[in-house]
Amino acid sequence: MGISDCFDGIMDIEAFGWRCKPCADIYPLAQERIRATGNDIVFVDDRAENLEPGRLLGWRTVLIQPVAQPTACEPYLVLPRLLDLRNQADASWFV
Repeated sequence: MGISDCFDGIMDIEAFGWRCKPCADIYPLAQERIRATGNDIVFVDDRAENLEPGRLLGWRTVLIQPVAQPTACEPYLVLPRLLDLRNQADASWFV
């Protein structure tokens, strides 16, 4: 997709024994595996309910939402397309 160079690593469902989001126990496990603190983690998803457990751990969350919709989750950033994340790479919150 042209954004992999924006990240130190990417984890998927396979990395967690096929347990999926928003299963709350995988979020601290992910944080432990990459040896990062909450604010060092940028979590991107297209479902607000998947972002909330990470947000509660202090992760910077990005909601990909082509059409703006109200949500109970308060992500740090809402973008219409994942590729738009590349334009945010120099933003102060992203470094």
